[in-house]
Amino acid sequence: MVQDPRISRLLHDIFGLDFKQFKGNPENLKAAFYSHDLTLFDLRQVFNLINASELSTPFPDEPTRSITIPASILIGKPDATEAVLCLSQVHGNEPVGLSVMLFAMAMAEADLLRCKVYGAIGNDSAARYYWEAYEDNPDSPPYLRANTRTLVGEEEKIDLNRFLPERAVQARENRNKLIHMLLASDNVMLRRGAKLCSIACLPEVEMIFDPHTSRQEPDGIRTINISGTQLARLEHAEGHHAGLLRGVPRDIRVFPAGLLGN
Repeated sequence: MVQDPRISRLLHDIFGLDFKQFKGNPENLKAAFYSHDLTLFDLRQVFNLINASELSTPFPDEPTRSITIPASILIGKPDATEAVLCLSQVHGNEPVGLSVMLFAMAMAEADLLRCKVYGAIGNDSAARYYWEAYEDNPDSPPYLRANTRTLVGEEEKIDLNRFLPERAVQARENRNKLIHMLLASDNVMLRRGAKLCSIACLPEVEMIFDPHTSRQEPDGIRTINISGTQLARLEHAEGHHAGLLRGVPRDIRVFPAGLLGN
């Protein structure tokens, strides 16, 4: 597999390493990755790359038509039969998912990623405001950038994490019709949600991974982690959660505690 050369440059700029040297050696890769304390400046570079990228997916059930999704990127082997959709900044002020995407990039560079990862910025408009606020005052505590959680314009107050119940009913009854309707909406967040849904509806997508961070005053961002017990329960779940983690490499299931230093 030929990795996107921009990813190789990004990894080298952040870590000063060629991750290809870790092919066949996941433990050394993880040691090298975790030994670097990621900063918001590092994650800003990850955002820049993803924000400058785009994917194209077919309409669900309409393979002759396509949807273009800005601020999204493919990580790993394009022909992999299993995939994960990894989101970051569904709330514009939560960049932790960018570190997960960066870890997936490092694994792919070393040919250690068994699936492919669709990485996407959730609320891309709010995320841009977040990083503009960061650039204006990079030394400010993260909680002071909280007003970038969602857009604040007249029509942009919809939170992508708060999908209206009637939309869920429509999705169950006619997924394709719902996506068409949302793409035609006047609200940019509904249109964004529809585009992300077009990735989630791809048949190879086994899991949607949406890491979040919580805002704590006065010491900034803390990571919300899945415990080992919770992970074990998910792995052996029945009913609604059955098969949730099937085929997903364990390395990218759980965000490593402490990876985001500030």
